[in-house]
Amino acid sequence: MDFKHLANELGVGEDIFIELVDSWINSTGEDIVTLESVRDASDINKAVDYAHKIKGASFQLGFNEIAEVAKSVEIRARSGSIEGLAAALGELRTKRVEIMEFRKNFPTHA
Repeated sequence: MDFKHLANELGVGEDIFIELVDSWINSTGEDIVTLESVRDASDINKAVDYAHKIKGASFQLGFNEIAEVAKSVEIRARSGSIEGLAAALGELRTKRVEIMEFRKNFPTHA
């Protein structure tokens, strides 16, 4: 993962990109927790909303792998199914942790 390249693609400086990544990490963590509760309550509409939110934010920052997972959840939920949500949640968590680890090791300008 190349944060410098992703920042350039987005048209922002590295410091701004890091702020966006930090915000993404926090909000996506909350969204994953909400999706877990959606799975337990079988709330299809919330599944669509939160999967869409994760997909959009992830594509925006160039985190295409996690965005594709969220997209598949959104598509299934729009068709009335949350089948496979547990597996997708595991994948979303794993990808988020990978980004968190990369972020932790990315040098910042203080």
